[in-house]
Amino acid sequence: MNEQILTTLARIKQARPPVHIKKDGSYRCVGLSNEVLDFLLETIEPGSNTLETGCGLSTLLFALADCNHIAIAPNSTHIEETKKVAAQNQISLDKVTFVEKRSEHFLPMWSTESQLDTILIDGGHAFPLAILDWFYTQQHLRQMGYLILDDIGLQSVHVLFEFLKEQPEWEVFRIIHKTAFFRKLTNLQIENEWDYWHKQSYNRSIKTKIRQVYYGVKHRLRF
Repeated sequence: MNEQILTTLARIKQARPPVHIKKDGSYRCVGLSNEVLDFLLETIEPGSNTLETGCGLSTLLFALADCNHIAIAPNSTHIEETKKVAAQNQISLDKVTFVEKRSEHFLPMWSTESQLDTILIDGGHAFPLAILDWFYTQQHLRQMGYLILDDIGLQSVHVLFEFLKEQPEWEVFRIIHKTAFFRKLTNLQIENEWDYWHKQSYNRSIKTKIRQVYYGVKHRLRF
């Protein structure tokens, strides 16, 4: 790894610049942990096609690694503060595209001819935003590409984490603190089916079967 990249990343990790604005107008840093940043750097290569929902320290890392990167964030202040930190640390943003829109509005209309190598979902955390971010991006992720979920302790994100763990198309590669790295093993073959719930391992679990029996019996007992 380029020594200059490591030196700049070390400076960013030490400072953890506050690029996210709070309701009271003050700033704070709610970016990925330093350990996650280190591991993320190991998984990406120069020229990788990457996308994230949200922006901040991770955006700086993708830029440092010379990725063709898309950062989707509806907050102009977050974007401008990220750009300021990049300028202060001489990090080029020439290959970074900032999309100042809500991801649930932008992603359904977005398409790309190049497959993505890495996706980071760390934007809106209210239910079901993480699920929507995954749904509209996972089809563009190449086989053996990485999907990263941050804040898996939040129920709104944890439900997606639990779903992906059950699916044979995805492999949990590593979990660091509250961030999960998945690797996409294959695409789900649904043959243009509209309702393919029966092909999802998540819907064939013992818990699901017990729940179906429970509600079936509960309904019959009402009559």
